[in-house]
This record gives sequence, structure tokens and C-alpha cells, in this order.
Amino acid sequence: MKYMTAVLLIVISLAGNAVAQENTHFLTVLAYQWTTTHKVMTFSWPGRINTSCNGSTHMSGNINMTGTRVSDSGNVNMSGDVSGTETTSNTCETTYTPPSNQTIDIQKPVVFILADTEGSRMVLTCTRNVRWSQCIALNPGVFEARNNNGHFEVSTSKNGKNEWIKFNIVQQTAFSQQEQEQRSEALNRKMEATEPESVKKKLDSICPDFSATAMRFLRRHPDVVAASATSQRGTAPGRDLKGYLDTNNLDPCSDASWDQAYEALKPTGAFKLK
Repeated sequence: MKYMTAVLLIVISLAGNAVAQENTHFLTVLAYQWTTTHKVMTFSWPGRINTSCNGSTHMSGNINMTGTRVSDSGNVNMSGDVSGTETTSNTCETTYTPPSNQTIDIQKPVVFILADTEGSRMVLTCTRNVRWSQCIALNPGVFEARNNNGHFEVSTSKNGKNEWIKFNIVQQTAFSQQEQEQRSEALNRKMEATEPESVKKKLDSICPDFSATAMRFLRRHPDVVAASATSQRGTAPGRDLKGYLDTNNLDPCSDASWDQAYEALKPTGAFKLK
């Protein structure tokens, strides 16, 4: 059974499109592309008039008095006149600021991602509005996705921890029945071309239905594929399954054996996204 590991790893590495089921929200990213949006905005504001004035008043005058003594008792007759001038000056200044406007080109990085589910092809997008935005590109591979309160979210690993990144679906096209059959046939041809003939012969003698059993298992448990494709553990989940089957002398062509191995290894975190 030493050839089991090789074939299992082949099946897992090639089965991404075949096991990504829409109801489990597993997503196969094909490609991405960054672009920049431009939004030109013109700001306008009215003109204004400002008037300021300064003034001063200057006054000057003379008072002339004359008098005579008319009796010994001290009575005095007085007469006189007052004259004066007043000078006033004012200075005013008016300034005018005309209406103004300014045009600004607002640019934002936007990423578009082409991805497949089991039944459709979609285009996802997000915009990096600020420097600390969570919007990122997704490298080709298998990801876990979900619909959360009206948002389409994809789980990614960042700084050693998983984060859910929000995306908008700008286009989604369902595969026709013929397209789904063609995709399945293409996957089978790719698997047949990848498996060495010597491996096929050994499997025929040990377990003629091994590849089909493995594919059925992966369809039932897409988290195994996601763990292999998106985590740093790489193909370790496949080796874990093979080791359990060998250690417990389980039939590699039995669906029950594979499910028993899965249930035994799942609590250990063997298929957890990392």
C-alpha cells in the first residue's frame, strides 16, 4: 500500500474544482487583477465683498472775554465771544473676491477576482478606500467562503490567523449542464494523465476502485481539500489519512473506512484551515 500516498496526494491536489460545492461555500480562485477608479469632483464656493472704513475729527477754537467794574460794591460787567473750527476725515476701502472652484481627481485601488463555485463562475471585487482597508487580492487556489448578513465573505490567512474579507459580487454566471460535464471530464482526463501507469497497475491489484473511492470521500468532505490547498500544512492531510488507514488495516476501497479515518482525525485539527 506504499503507492496510496502518491495517488491520494494527486487526487487532493487536482480535486479542487470537483469538490468545491456551492452549499459549503468553497471557492476556487482562478485569477485576479488590480485597477484604479477615477472620480472627478468639482467644488465651488461664492465670491464675497468686504468694506472697511477709518475716520477722525479735529476741533480747535478761541474764547475772548472783556469786563469793566461798575461800582464799589464789586459788580463787574463781562462780555466775550467764542470761535472755533471742526475738521472731519473718513477713508474707506473695499475688496472683492470672485467666485472660485477646484477640481479634484479621487483615485481608489480596486481588485477584481475571477472565481468558480461548483455551479457558477463569478467576478468578485472590493475597493481599498483607505490604507488600512482589509481589501486584498486572492491568489489562485481554494478558499472557504460564506454569505454573512447579505455580504459575501472569503476566509484568508493573515499574520497567522484567519480573517473574513468582504467582497461584492459584480457578476455571476451559472454553468450549463454541458459545461459542468465538460469540467468533470477534463478533471478526469487530467487525473488519468497525471497518474503513472505503474501506479495504476499497483492500485488495480490492491484496490481497483481506489481513485473513485477517494473522489467520493473528497466530495463528502471538502474541508480536506481546502486544508490541503490553503494551509501551510500542504498535502499533510492526505498523509494523515493514509497513515490512519495503514495503521488500522482498513480497506482503502471502502467508503466506511475513509469516513472512519476522517472522524478519528478531525478532532486533532488535521483538516482545519491554517
